Amino acid sequence: VPILGGVRLTGNMGDSWRIGALNMQTKKTKEQPGQNYSAVTLHKKLLKRSLIKGLFTNRQAMDGSKFSENDYGRNASVEMIYQTEEGSFLSWLGMHKSYKQNYNGDDHMLSTGIWYNKTNFSSLLSVSTVGTNYTADMGFVNLLDQYDAQRDTTIRHGFHSVFHNMQYSHRTPNHKTINNHSFSVFNDLRINPGIDLLDWNIRLNYSMEFKSSSELEITLLHNTVNLLYPFSFTEDGTPLPKGQYRYNNFNIEFQSDVRKRLGFQVESNLGGFYNGNLRSIAAGVSYRAQPWGNFEFNIEYNDLDFPDAYGREKLLLINPRIEFNFSKNLFWTTFLQYNTQGDNFNINSRFQWRYKPMSDLYIVYTDNYAVKFWGPKNRTLVVKMNYWLNL
Repeated sequence: VPILGGVRLTGNMGDSWRIGALNMQTKKTKEQPGQNYSAVTLHKKLLKRSLIKGLFTNRQAMDGSKFSENDYGRNASVEMIYQTEEGSFLSWLGMHKSYKQNYNGDDHMLSTGIWYNKTNFSSLLSVSTVGTNYTADMGFVNLLDQYDAQRDTTIRHGFHSVFHNMQYSHRTPNHKTINNHSFSVFNDLRINPGIDLLDWNIRLNYSMEFKSSSELEITLLHNTVNLLYPFSFTEDGTPLPKGQYRYNNFNIEFQSDVRKRLGFQVESNLGGFYNGNLRSIAAGVSYRAQPWGNFEFNIEYNDLDFPDAYGREKLLLINPRIEFNFSKNLFWTTFLQYNTQGDNFNINSRFQWRYKPMSDLYIVYTDNYAVKFWGPKNRTLVVKMNYWLNL
């Protein structure tokens, strides 16, 4: 999307007020009209470590040089956060409402929760409800849109969500090799407005941190999913029928000593996946050539094996990264990605020059190719300049 320009302002107004504002204009293309994006936020500090926040965002399409009256998406939010002075207890309450043409009623989102944290024990409880007609044109609301593969259409469903986790850590300062043991329990539950189960994820996690800073992590997962519409995970197979699916997974991951120049990580996941099986393995290696270079190479392979009618899919992702630091103010970073699921080979190369503190010039080149027929999908060159004005 071509960007014509934008402006951002942030700063403090006294000891207890902070404001942020942004406006950006995009250019009209063949696929869509030009868009104007705006965001304003205001923070008010309360007590020692508490605050109240207000946020307003607006996306407005342009009809020539005028704002379109019917093509817009707006959101207004207010959130209150209370935290004790020592930081061991935190609670919040947020209220959010959206405004969009033809999305009337049931257009709100509410969120609340509490968090307790001590040296060896922590617990988090988060509860939210999302209306069917809640929209966020300048953001993303996960799980609202449900895809029906049989009819090739998307249906919106509001939901209630409850997330809870507890974690206990046991430190072993006198042990020769082990620094810490950690045990965690996660519960992630989602139900629809009619109080019917949509999905429920339970995770039991154990991690061991070594003196070398390397880490071993083992996770057991139990998943219950109520598939509302037929859905397909394979290119040629029959979509899975709607209904309730239960399956378990075992995951193990090891991360080597991050302090060393040469590091690696490996992860494996085995178990069920809806009415089939999942086998996956991921590995990565990194090398730091101090102080001028960082190099990474990551690979991930997933094998989704369903009963005969529903097909089988083997997915491969390869993702190298190269970073050169020519000086303290001159950087060049390149990402490469080969993805069989999206039939895509991607190049993203970014040059950054920090010409003064907090002020940067970016030149970004992106190239996408279709792997199967090896043809270009799109190619872009973007120049961006930031200037930090300290008033």
